[in-house]
Amino acid sequence: MAGILITTIGATTTALAVRDLGGFEVFQGIGRVDLKAAPAGVVTLSEHDSAADAARLSDQAVTDGLQPGEAAYFGYTLALGAQSVPVAAVTMEPSAVSGDRSALSYEVRKVADATQCRRDWSAGEVVVAPRAFSDPASESFGVTRLGASPRPTQLCIKVSLADSATSAHTGSVAWRFLATPAT
Repeated sequence: MAGILITTIGATTTALAVRDLGGFEVFQGIGRVDLKAAPAGVVTLSEHDSAADAARLSDQAVTDGLQPGEAAYFGYTLALGAQSVPVAAVTMEPSAVSGDRSALSYEVRKVADATQCRRDWSAGEVVVAPRAFSDPASESFGVTRLGASPRPTQLCIKVSLADSATSAHTGSVAWRFLATPAT
């Protein structure tokens, strides 16, 4: 499985995207899975092989931390490399959370323009239904090879802090995306 790790830091609302596994041959004859990514608005997708070249995502609305009842939106672009299988099934999950994770939930939608997550959120196609951070990995959604579709998959990740939370969330959240060949 190919993976990407994203770390969201509430105080600065920055998401750090690091690819933790390179492209690989799943089984001889099935094909290579090569997941590439970039923050919304960045044209060149890459593998983010180290933290030093990691992608950064942000939401200006929560620079002081996510307040109870608020949501942050992170635009992200995913695609498969040109030598990859045509379509992969991708799942995601929070893999590490600092601070109180019990009040956090997330949801993901495909949108027309991931640079406009707040504006386009309502019109987006739900690919990960609202779920608690304690839930297992999400249902899978499709991501296509560069060139096989007119444009990469534009995602908006919405992270919400429950109204019942007793304080702002300023810890970090790490996400793991896993891609496998679609059957």
